[in-house]
Amino acid sequence: MASVCGLFSASIVAGATDAHMRLLLRKIGVQIRSALTALLCDGCMSTPKSEESTSDPTVLIEVDSAKIFELVEQYHLLWVVPLQATISIAALILLLGWQSVLAGFLSPLVALPLIAHTTNGISRQMGLVMQAKDSRIALVTQVIKQVKQIKLGALQNLFRRKVDEQRCQELERYKAVAFLNACMVFLVYVMPPTLISMTFGTAIFLGRGLPSNVVFPALAFCFNITRAASLLPRLVMLYQGGQISFSRIRDFLLASLDEEVDLSKDATMDERPVEFGMRGCDIGFPASQDSPKVILQNCTMQATSNSLVVISGPVGCGKTTLIRSIIGEIKPHIGHVWVHGKIAYAPQVPFLICGTVRENILFGLPFDPGFYNQVLDAVSLRLDLARLPEGDATMLGGTGVALSGGQKSRVALARAVYARREVVVLDDPLAAVDAKVRSHLISHVLGPKGILKDSLRIVTTSSQALMSYSDALYVIKNGSLSLAERPPRVHQHVTKPDQGNTSDEVESINNPSKPVINYGSIKPNAPISATIPEPDIDLESAPLLPPPTKTSPSTDIGDTPIIVLITAGASKLLDILAVFFLKLSSDEFEHQGHSFKLAYYSACALLGGVLSAIFVLVAYYICVIPASRSIHAELTQGILEAKFSFFDTVNLGQILNRFTNDINKVDSSVSAGFISLVALCVTASASILVIVAATPLSILYLVPIGGVYFAIQSYYLHACRQLRRLETLARGPILNIANEIRVGASVIMTFDQTASFKEQARDVIDDHIRVWAPFVSLDSWLILRLQLLSRYVKNPVLG
Repeated sequence: MASVCGLFSASIVAGATDAHMRLLLRKIGVQIRSALTALLCDGCMSTPKSEESTSDPTVLIEVDSAKIFELVEQYHLLWVVPLQATISIAALILLLGWQSVLAGFLSPLVALPLIAHTTNGISRQMGLVMQAKDSRIALVTQVIKQVKQIKLGALQNLFRRKVDEQRCQELERYKAVAFLNACMVFLVYVMPPTLISMTFGTAIFLGRGLPSNVVFPALAFCFNITRAASLLPRLVMLYQGGQISFSRIRDFLLASLDEEVDLSKDATMDERPVEFGMRGCDIGFPASQDSPKVILQNCTMQATSNSLVVISGPVGCGKTTLIRSIIGEIKPHIGHVWVHGKIAYAPQVPFLICGTVRENILFGLPFDPGFYNQVLDAVSLRLDLARLPEGDATMLGGTGVALSGGQKSRVALARAVYARREVVVLDDPLAAVDAKVRSHLISHVLGPKGILKDSLRIVTTSSQALMSYSDALYVIKNGSLSLAERPPRVHQHVTKPDQGNTSDEVESINNPSKPVINYGSIKPNAPISATIPEPDIDLESAPLLPPPTKTSPSTDIGDTPIIVLITAGASKLLDILAVFFLKLSSDEFEHQGHSFKLAYYSACALLGGVLSAIFVLVAYYICVIPASRSIHAELTQGILEAKFSFFDTVNLGQILNRFTNDINKVDSSVSAGFISLVALCVTASASILVIVAATPLSILYLVPIGGVYFAIQSYYLHACRQLRRLETLARGPILNIANEIRVGASVIMTFDQTASFKEQARDVIDDHIRVWAPFVSLDSWLILRLQLLSRYVKNPVLG
């Protein structure tokens, strides 16, 4: 009785310390992953978009940082595994002698190289899986960004097939991982019975007796050794997975450091006259360090303040590349570029943050009501904003589909005008507007009497009207830049208010109305910042999820569950038979001095290992992988068939979170959890049946303990679902800000908003931690209570 009480007390202490250790390790993992996420967001600021060798930062944030968290969570295995194996080996030597233990260790010596080889294969295949995942996420990101054009062109089926093809390639590589996992399960499964058979067989050969008081303690120590050995490949896989992910993150951050540029380096040279120059520059992209790809050769330009420099040329000639070199985003291979004065920049593809129209125009600058309304009139946005539901307080989603192409272009132009910089660089600002709006912009913004007349304007365009107003006209042809004569000036006709213009794009070019203060719903004295959108539902007031209900129609899944249960049940039945034959062997040794039942034990264990491997293959090939593909296909279809209003209210980060973090959980956590759930349910059922068969009265305490168990599980699952939902809501803004920084890095740095966006990234990361930390602590709470219940089950049986 004293030994049973001592065992119970020791198990309680062990369970409490184990739960506390898990909690501390997870806290450390949360800190490390959050720090890596912040660094990755910073790296998005300077990593070039053309850098094909770097990974998608969205995948790095959602998948790779999670693998590092998993490694930190299991870090204690590095010292627990050797310690557990050493203690068990010493105990076996005392029970069976060193000769028997030495013979038994031939099986791990053979199995461990095979396990190492299998682990290396899994590591290689996982690297291929990550590459396929990068390709899929890149395609999904492009589809989401262009979803309006895809839907208007009725191209949903085409892009659905393309995304599904990428998903199929990713899952094909998962099949190779599943096969190697099955091999790993077989090796780990057969290693304990092989060790036991060889150890006990050697002891029998040396003439040692195997009574029950020797067999079952030795059996427990053998299982400790094999458990430690089975944890070793898991540790190796975790380490290699974490190492691969860490290498990918490191390469991304190093690439961002190598390509780091300062687009506001001349912002402090206020005393020097405004000037821009370029002398003998070869401009292009670095195909490699030794052989750069040159697009423009021997480019020379020069301009001073209060002048309009126009750059023209055919499509694809390199105008955007030249503009990127002017703002400092691309360094010339040869030559020198200098800009004296602060730069305002509007790219060819307008960059809009997830915020209101006003916040996109102000872009972190203080609100000046008079000048703000003057800018709206100059870029012909007033009537367009009046049609929006909340004026300039209308929120723009991550895809910006609430505005037309011309409206988005004019918002970006208004941002450059509102900045009041000495140098304004505009990449084809007139491409997305019609002729009348183009005439208005030339007269009121870009021309000699426009709002930018006191600034140095560098503009790329194909508009003959704007070229006629230029002070210097440069033409790109055959990879060279040359000065050309400007065309004769054309009279620009501006529509009068009484002409009744009916075009949606040109109604706003009428004579500007009197400036209106407090236009929109934002107060003039409200603080303005580069806004990161709040989650769709405030985290503190988010409603609780209702209990899950089975309202969806049932799906015919055939005989798949039966096949999975049969293979798992047969494997567990062979386990029970193996232990039963080992018990018979011990009894025969005590009464007869010899036994052949040990051979039956070995045969049952070997067949059990084969069935376990088959169970893993069946679960992956006919359950997990088809279900994962189906879930991804339905998610893609739902996004492509969603209404336009969906993209106005749901930002890009929330959508990408479904395709990255959630799908990764389906591929890894859910699939592994499904296999473990089936195996553990079969194991628990078999164990309970054995206990009840041996001691029928045990049902008197198993029933109430089972009731307590299900009550704890129900409470845990309810809290887990709510925290998971809040965690998902808080996770979306992280992806959104990372994507904004990556896409708009040149605009952000040009407008000196780098620190603001980095601070916003850290704010949303902190918001996520406030929800994520309690969520990852739930498991420790559950494990502590379930371990206590398991002790109450074991000790009455021992008693």
